[in-house]
Amino acid sequence: MIYVKYSSPDVSLNLAAEYYFATEKPLGDEIFMLWQPRPTIVVGSFQNIHEEVDVAYAVSHGIDIVRRLSGGGTVYQDNGSIQYAFIAQGDSEINFRRYLDPMRGALRELGINAEADGRNDICACGKKVSGNAQYRVGDKTVHHGTLLFSADIGEMERATHPPKYKISSKSIKSVRERVVNMCTLTDKVKTPEEFMEYLAEKIGGSVTYTPSEQDIKRIEHIADEKFRRERREGLAAHSPAFCMEKTVKFDGGVLTVAFNVKNGTIESARLLGDFFTAHDSEKLTGALTGVPFTGEAVKSAIIASGFEVMGMDNGTLAEKLSENV
Repeated sequence: MIYVKYSSPDVSLNLAAEYYFATEKPLGDEIFMLWQPRPTIVVGSFQNIHEEVDVAYAVSHGIDIVRRLSGGGTVYQDNGSIQYAFIAQGDSEINFRRYLDPMRGALRELGINAEADGRNDICACGKKVSGNAQYRVGDKTVHHGTLLFSADIGEMERATHPPKYKISSKSIKSVRERVVNMCTLTDKVKTPEEFMEYLAEKIGGSVTYTPSEQDIKRIEHIADEKFRRERREGLAAHSPAFCMEKTVKFDGGVLTVAFNVKNGTIESARLLGDFFTAHDSEKLTGALTGVPFTGEAVKSAIIASGFEVMGMDNGTLAEKLSENV
């Protein structure tokens, strides 16, 4: 086992580092990695961000949103949690047990009664302490997981429970489970940093590799290419196709716009409600069709349409319908 000593608060860089060492930089043995992130919501490869995240809350509180390459559900990470990864050759199928067992053993030595839940999580005292996911690339398996040590569980709840939009898609939904911080279950390590040092020594082995400047430049490039796309292209750009209804209430009534979104673009839109307008609905729906499903693009399209309803001017309508997109 080789311990790769690389940790960034930016989760997109850590995910890129995993990918880099799995695809471009073989080190001749299994790899173990650890990092301590800043507040970030990481969604699974097949999930719809708008169904998993309170986007407005995340943006206003400086919480990053990143999509990983593996499947599974949404997880919240912050500097009270430790993220880990194994990179290994030889698994032709998804095999969680191979990687959960050494982690479970390390936690048990801290006095934590850790048990694999039969699928992809580690639990203690009937509550989840670690969520895990995997993907294969070439002949390598990348197994990564979150270890809750002293994470802000209140912030986790607030950021990963989105507003109750009327939304439908065929994306994979997360199962909300009860979680517990491991700092309440052991007194053998006191801080996330001590916990990280313990795991590096216990699992990482005696060989350490520190990425070179050239490695780090390549990791940065992969982060931009694979893990920062939705920052540039909009949060719906890589979500499965979905329908989302946004409703605005005002003195003159209620207006709902139903957006059909595919590949991050509005394929069609229709209007519902008891509002009054002097315009044909096509004035608005036509302006929205073909537009990227981002707040800025939706707002610009509505303003350009000039569409208004009784009781709300065009600019206010544009602001309301583009919120949290």
